[in-house]
Amino acid sequence: MWTPRDLFRDLVGELHAGTPFDDPDAVADQLSSIADGMYGSVQALGPTGPARYGPACAAMLLDAAGLPAPRSRA
Repeated sequence: MWTPRDLFRDLVGELHAGTPFDDPDAVADQLSSIADGMYGSVQALGPTGPARYGPACAAMLLDAAGLPAPRSRA
């Protein structure tokens, strides 16, 4: 069965192929944890609650791993 964590592992694996970095599995798990928290927060408090900080948290995580943050879709 496919899970969102599988998607993060695949995406981080693609990033790792282009830009090697330490512990891609940990980065995938951390991104998955951010997404899980966002899902719960949005359901309980709506999009203007703490979930609105999720993209910034993910960008900081990628920066700390030495990876470029994705461009905004806005």
